[in-house]
Amino acid sequence: MAAARRNELVSWIETRLDCSLNDPFSFVSLIDSITMSSSTQNNSALDVQPKDAKRALAEDAYDDCLSCRVTGSAAFIGLGVYSYYSGLKNLKMNEKAIMQGTTKYKMGSRRLGLFTISATLVGMGIYRAFN
Repeated sequence: MAAARRNELVSWIETRLDCSLNDPFSFVSLIDSITMSSSTQNNSALDVQPKDAKRALAEDAYDDCLSCRVTGSAAFIGLGVYSYYSGLKNLKMNEKAIMQGTTKYKMGSRRLGLFTISATLVGMGIYRAFN
């Protein structure tokens, strides 16, 4: 039953394409003729003038909606503020252990790193809001 269905499908394809699937050269020539006709059509599309390119780029400029900007900037700013306050809280809780540790990175450098990460996140939120 499956073989009969396959033969029926192959004969339908052969009649529609006007070639034999058993003859690889006729099938290849059909594919070549399809690709050659599409490549000649695409060459004219590649001839773009500079004015057309600038106009297309200006039309393609992406602009966020207001709710997207508000949500994105609020997320970055909120993450920056949260990381600053939770980081300071954790530093104060672990200050004694940090000062007794053998590492050269004591409280000052850790505060600086915390401030840098938090300020970067808040800056990204402000940038997201206005650009």
